[in-house]
Amino acid sequence: MLPDKIRGYIVDDESLSIDVVTSMLTEFPEIELIGSCTISAQALQNILQLKPDVLFLDIQMPELNGFDLLGKVLEVYTPAVIFITAFDTYAMRAFEVHALGYLLKPIERKKFKSTVDNVLKNIRKMNDEEVLTQLKKLLVAQQQSTPRVLDKIMIRHSKRIQFIPLQEIIYIEAAGDYVKVITEQQTALAHHSLNELQSLLPPTQFVRIHRSWIIQVNQVKEFIPYFNGEYYVIMSQGDRLKISRNYKTIVSNFFPGL
Repeated sequence: MLPDKIRGYIVDDESLSIDVVTSMLTEFPEIELIGSCTISAQALQNILQLKPDVLFLDIQMPELNGFDLLGKVLEVYTPAVIFITAFDTYAMRAFEVHALGYLLKPIERKKFKSTVDNVLKNIRKMNDEEVLTQLKKLLVAQQQSTPRVLDKIMIRHSKRIQFIPLQEIIYIEAAGDYVKVITEQQTALAHHSLNELQSLLPPTQFVRIHRSWIIQVNQVKEFIPYFNGEYYVIMSQGDRLKISRNYKTIVSNFFPGL
């Protein structure tokens, strides 16, 4: 399936992660790194133009996640793929059954070497049709998997990964392709959209009050009437958020009489 010199390409929205993978690939002289990209939409264009043999593909990225990107690539050609994710909640059963290889962040050098060795060994035995079938099965399994309810939210810092327990979260605010997670101690950016997080948070603990905000019910201090039946909610640390009329009925389920 592959030539003697294997061309690799890295897609990850964190430049630090790209640096880590690039460094670890120096142990594989048979792999020639032909590019990398932190923006998934741009990476898709580059991949379709360059057609690398092996993709090192991050899963959770804004705008176009790894699964969506792979689906578009498979419409054109079939690369080998090593998935990279900071979440063990992302259809890991599907990975174990169907993926050629996957790595959990933070990536350990020993695990990286064994995974790449194994993938290279397997794809040399498989033709394009076999690889394509395997990857399509993975995409189907991922789409059919039931997302696990989160018990913490991951925050990526420049040199570390932090996990914030849900009980510490006061509210979450939309910030483009990201969200701001507000606690008593900090405001941090998480690599989720607000819609994505809403589907992963416990529905008895968090409620959406506006297109821009999800609040933790137990962190509500008081409600202040606005006009036309609308309200502001005052959160435990003092922030005031407006409840959209479209979400008032849902909020009233948690606070009867509102």
